[in-house]
Amino acid sequence: MSRVVITTWGSLGDFYPYLLIGIELKRRGHNVVLATCPVYQERTERAGLAFSPIRPDFADPDLIRRGMAPRRGTKFLIRDYWMPHLRLSFEDLKAVVEAEGGADLLLSFVGPMAAPLVAEATGVRWVSSVLSPVSYLSSHDPLVTSAMPFLAHAHRLGPWATASLIRLIKRLTRRWGRPMEALRNELGLLDKRHPLLERLHSPRRVLGLFSSVLAPSRPDWPPQALTTGFISPSPASPGSSLSPALEAFLKAGRPPLVFTLGASTAYRANRFYKESIEAARRLGERAVLLVGKDAYLETLPPLPEGIAAFGYVPYADIFPHASAIVHPGGIGTIALALQAGRPMVLAPLAHDQPDNAARTARLGAARVVSMRRYRAARIAAALEALLAEDSYARAAREAARHLAAENGLRTACDVIEDELQQAVDRRSTNGTVRSQAIDQLL
Repeated sequence: MSRVVITTWGSLGDFYPYLLIGIELKRRGHNVVLATCPVYQERTERAGLAFSPIRPDFADPDLIRRGMAPRRGTKFLIRDYWMPHLRLSFEDLKAVVEAEGGADLLLSFVGPMAAPLVAEATGVRWVSSVLSPVSYLSSHDPLVTSAMPFLAHAHRLGPWATASLIRLIKRLTRRWGRPMEALRNELGLLDKRHPLLERLHSPRRVLGLFSSVLAPSRPDWPPQALTTGFISPSPASPGSSLSPALEAFLKAGRPPLVFTLGASTAYRANRFYKESIEAARRLGERAVLLVGKDAYLETLPPLPEGIAAFGYVPYADIFPHASAIVHPGGIGTIALALQAGRPMVLAPLAHDQPDNAARTARLGAARVVSMRRYRAARIAAALEALLAEDSYARAAREAARHLAAENGLRTACDVIEDELQQAVDRRSTNGTVRSQAIDQLL
């Protein structure tokens, strides 16, 4: 039985694809350990997987609030939060990889920044992965970032402008990774490449866990990259986990608008939901507000008739019942909305969200409104256009058909098993060579 260590870090959208991969690999007979934030221990063990905590955690609302700041969130998370925890994370992950005689394979997301170090230090067979296309930093693909809004449209000038933007990003962020360079030098892993951006990907195999409908392969992507398709919960039985109250609301009238902040809830929830309520009221549309935690329900103002608020609801269950979905543009939320064939209004905040939103808009399935300008009048106008023009719904339905033809989970697990088999074959070959050498000596 092969032992596979999977490591990820971040929001639920960064967690669930790897949980699903772990469940499928376990079903195929592998011993799987999911090494991630302590806050996900209960979810992991409830799914029947072994769990190992990796520092730092992802549970502090202030961390989420500061980490989702549009211009400084990425810098805060990497330089001010992750780098001070890098050594602890390295020790945690290295211990998991080396436990029980050693892992046969390490699958990592870009979030756990110690993963490349652990792979090099231990020699474990390493498959890296990304959840959104922007992680490839392609000069042949538009790059949209809220960290430098003055360069957001540089891609319109051509690949040379995008390449210049990427060089600028690398220059500005190199100093963020100085603690990583120091640890690498201490471990004897000398390398002059960018400590963060040029060591993201495994030299063996990189899995793009997103759909080609958002990003076809580009010539400067890593040659070892493979796009698998989205990995998200199956919508085979939408509504299966809805509460009686939500089921009753859905049956009481037209399909509602769905407003959700996802992991961004801690950032500016009060204003987002207040403006969303007013936008729905102006349009005369029914609406469901997904506020993430039941505690946030108490902070909402009195809700007009036809608008209801709920805590956590699985998106795969609620999205097929929506007329349109409004959210910040997390890649997992986009995947589930497209899977349901529903158009979107996207209000991106930080990290990959602006790039994801731009891609979905180019697909024709969404309109984009800056979160800084998230006001009822602007959102109502965007939703009115979205609902009046059938092209958005058609584009979303066409994307849903494309996604239905993909099987990201199966493809990803097939690649992982192929890597595992190669590792077994290599060990067997090495063992044969060693046995022959010993026979000669005797």
